[in-house]
Amino acid sequence: MEDDAERVREKFELKPKPFEMVNAPLSQEPSEPIQVEKILRDNLKIGNEAKPFVLDLEKKTSRRKRDYILLMVGGNAVILLLFSFLPHDPLVRLFGWSAVGLFSLAVTWVMWGVMDNY
Repeated sequence: MEDDAERVREKFELKPKPFEMVNAPLSQEPSEPIQVEKILRDNLKIGNEAKPFVLDLEKKTSRRKRDYILLMVGGNAVILLLFSFLPHDPLVRLFGWSAVGLFSLAVTWVMWGVMDNY
């Protein structure tokens, strides 16, 4: 114990890295200061010459309603068809109608609550 307290801890240090200059300073100051407004005006002039800005205000037709109807009819038909092969027990019918309701609710939420027109 006494040896540990008396022993001097070695001090470890990292060697200093040489600093490498990547961007050397300019030998002389630029003749004229940079003018942001002039640069922006030039950019605007070049942009206007290349292609005029056109705002498209036509409403695009959405396929969302058609896809929703197809999903509702097809998905519920598949669920009801699968449950029609099972025994006609009231509990099985309850599960079948619950599956139809849950599927309808999920598709409605995704199509009208989450998704946007496409």
